Amino acid sequence: MSAPTETSEPVAAVTDAPRLRALHDTGLLDSPPERAFDRLTEFATRLLDVPVALVSLVDEDRQFFKSMLGLTTAPWAERRETPLTHSFCQHVVATSQPLIVRDARDDERLCDNLAIDDLGVVAYLGVPLFTPSGHAIGTLCAIDETPHTWSDDDVAVLSELAEAAMTEIALREHLRERTRAEEALRALNEALEERVRDRTAELATTYENLRQLNEELQNFAYIASHDLQEPLRKISSFAGLFAEDYGDTLDETGAKYLDRIRHSAVRMSHLLRDLLKYSRVFTHGSDFVTVELDDLAAEVTKELQFTIEDAEATVTVEPLPTLEADPRQLRQLLLNLLSNALRFREEDVPPTICVRCETDANATPPVCHLVVEDDGIGFDPKYADRIFEPFERLHGRKYPGTGMGLAICKRIVERHRGQIVVEGEPGEGTTVHVTLPLRQYPE
Repeated sequence: MSAPTETSEPVAAVTDAPRLRALHDTGLLDSPPERAFDRLTEFATRLLDVPVALVSLVDEDRQFFKSMLGLTTAPWAERRETPLTHSFCQHVVATSQPLIVRDARDDERLCDNLAIDDLGVVAYLGVPLFTPSGHAIGTLCAIDETPHTWSDDDVAVLSELAEAAMTEIALREHLRERTRAEEALRALNEALEERVRDRTAELATTYENLRQLNEELQNFAYIASHDLQEPLRKISSFAGLFAEDYGDTLDETGAKYLDRIRHSAVRMSHLLRDLLKYSRVFTHGSDFVTVELDDLAAEVTKELQFTIEDAEATVTVEPLPTLEADPRQLRQLLLNLLSNALRFREEDVPPTICVRCETDANATPPVCHLVVEDDGIGFDPKYADRIFEPFERLHGRKYPGTGMGLAICKRIVERHRGQIVVEGEPGEGTTVHVTLPLRQYPE
């Protein structure tokens, strides 16, 4: 029988690509010794009463010793590896079965293996080590320098130690997968954070542009409404002077035209005044302070006393809570809502108006639900959203007003981080629901 050389071909199954990939994926090749594996080789030598035990990982052209106890032969001990010409373990990997050898010198498969002469391997017991995916990547083996008869108990003991080694391998694979997942998650988080930063910067730029545009629009509304008041005052003044000086010379048609001019000037003045209020809700609001809604409601009903008496209205104000708000704007809110309830009433029918409120301390944040309810003319519910638009007048000019009242109300409620909705049916009255936080928290 010819003597093998160090370039002899390994057993074919050893070079299987998926198996080699699984081996390299473990990260164990060429890694430093670890106590977890060294303990297993120590147990193997003690329990099986042998001088050498190895955790051997079989690569394409070599076997690497993750743990070795009792192997002192140079240069293999220092390298912690041998070529496959010195490997019994490759046969275990190739068959995925234990290899039991009493005396390798008498075994046709192994008698020419260089490990016999160079490493002193005579008796060998090797059990395969598998990855969780089922690939045989190496062995836990026990070696004796003299013939050794291995018992079933020996095989069982070594197999249990091999199970412990495979548990360590599986644990490391799990840790690697977890590390890979964490790295992927970290990379994803970094990418998301970068996108969030970019998006935040875009939003900040957009917000600043919108803020400037809104400020410009508000300034325009203020300037327009303020500057237009002066020519309107002149129109009203000259119309008054014209009526005093030339009123007697006007015929009925001329007097009617002059009256329309004066009436239109007054109406436009009211419209500009309300437009100014609308534009300044956010820019010229007062600080939020503790407000007694009862006191505000009393002031508003007193201000509307003549209108209430003229309409023969019954206005009931139930106990109202205390909250944090802009008192001037909240007063305007109540004034607009009560004025609407008095204005949009059935002809020759004394209106009944009720103002009530309930608090919800369990809400986040705690809120109050303010309700202003009347039995007036109502409205078509399909206009429930449109009714809050500026200059919107659902009932035409039959009823006085500028169409800005509810628009101003909505603007005030939004500044107070609340909500306002309106319900109604034609001929069945209107109910306005206003939800406001009891406290105003800083943004």
